[in-house]
This record gives sequence, structure tokens and C-alpha cells, in this order.
Amino acid sequence: MTTNRQRHLYWDSCNFISLISEDEATRADVCQHILEDAENGSVGIVTSTLTIAEVIKPRGSATLTTQQEEKISSFFLHKYILTYDVTRAIAESARKLSWQHRLKPRDAIHLATALAAGVDVLQTWNSKDFEGLDVPIRIEVPTWTGTPKMHFEWE
Repeated sequence: MTTNRQRHLYWDSCNFISLISEDEATRADVCQHILEDAENGSVGIVTSTLTIAEVIKPRGSATLTTQQEEKISSFFLHKYILTYDVTRAIAESARKLSWQHRLKPRDAIHLATALAAGVDVLQTWNSKDFEGLDVPIRIEVPTWTGTPKMHFEWE
């Protein structure tokens, strides 16, 4: 007997940044497909509240309009994006992960949050930052395994 348990993905900040960065169209396309799956309920996206602080503008952009800032802020209110607070327990775990694996503190917070949330996989475009880690979670670049929608053009 199989169960249809929803798959949960942890998203690092760079995944969200790719969605708003004009020079990352290929990455944005993959992430957009995954977001659509999340919106439809076939996958859950988990991230840290740290991500809200890190996603402040598109890569390479100097400033944003108030409207753009509000759009980014409200994006994290979608019900299909589950945020985990950086609690003391997560911070302590992150510090240990940072010491043990020589991770940058923010990467360690993302990993500690993913572990605490019990997700299936941590997806990040910065997977090289996590290479060679012996941790009980799979770390990979974002991949979309769904079926593309068919588009027909009639003459």
C-alpha cells in the first residue's frame, strides 16, 4: 500500500532571488514550475524566516520601488510557503553545523531549519556550498519533475 504524502522541499534564499532576477531566467523557470506545483498542493515549500530578510532585491539591482518591496514582502504570505522561525534550538544546531562542516552561518541556519522541519530535500542553487556534507538530508539544485502543460498554436 502506498501513501500520497506531500513531498516537502526546503528552499534556500537563492531560489527565491532567482524568481525576481532578470538575468536568471532558466533558474526562475524551474522555480516557477515548482511554485505552481506548491500552489496546486502537490509539493510543499519550507523556508526559514531568515529567507525573508535575505530576499531583498533582484541580483545586481541597487534599489527597489516601494511597490516592488511590498510585492516581495507579501509573497512570503502565500499559504503554500511554510516559514520556520529561527528559534534558539535552530540557532544552536546551526552553530554546531557551522563548526562541524565549516559552513557559513546563514547556510548552517538554512540546513538546521531544513533538518528541524523534516523536509525531503534541501534545494539550493548554491549546492556547492554544501558539497561533501554527511547529513541526513539530500541537498540538490532545484529540479522540476512535473509534466509540462501542452500549448497548441492553431493557424
